[in-house]
Amino acid sequence: MNTTKKIAVALAVMMVAAAMAAPAAMGIEVKATPAPGSDDAEYTATVRQGQSTSIGAVTGSFGNILRGATAEKSPSFTLTNSGDWDASVEAKFSNSSSGTYGMTNATEALVIPGTSFSLGPDGSEMALKATDTYTTIGTVTDGATLDCDAKLIVPDGQTADAYTGTVLLRFSNTATGGY
Repeated sequence: MNTTKKIAVALAVMMVAAAMAAPAAMGIEVKATPAPGSDDAEYTATVRQGQSTSIGAVTGSFGNILRGATAEKSPSFTLTNSGDWDASVEAKFSNSSSGTYGMTNATEALVIPGTSFSLGPDGSEMALKATDTYTTIGTVTDGATLDCDAKLIVPDGQTADAYTGTVLLRFSNTATGGY
């Protein structure tokens, strides 16, 4: 082989080597498509707005009730979740007498304890607590409504008087909602 041909072959080999090294030198990553069963993982997520729950008109007057009797309002109110995630619904009384939460008389000296008052879907009503603690009363699925009943059981020895109470409702996204 003559010297000119040797130089041409050497230059060709050097050009091929330079072309192969160029992507790495230029910061270009060459990646093969992963084969099935490889260790690569792809992640996706759908972002949701969350629950958006509102309460409809409340029917809250039990009227006259004898000691030891039970009264129920069915439904007492309707919750509507216009969001795209399930909503957990919790309730507690804001009224208290001597640290016992529930329905109090006008002077807040007497109380029907929260444990005598239940809220929730028909047949699944949950008694509230007589403390400043929320009770989970149900779940409103995304885009749905939930009718809630109110049930009052007047204790046998309750003092005759007029009682009233305000129930606070709290809505939050459920841990498993919306999937």
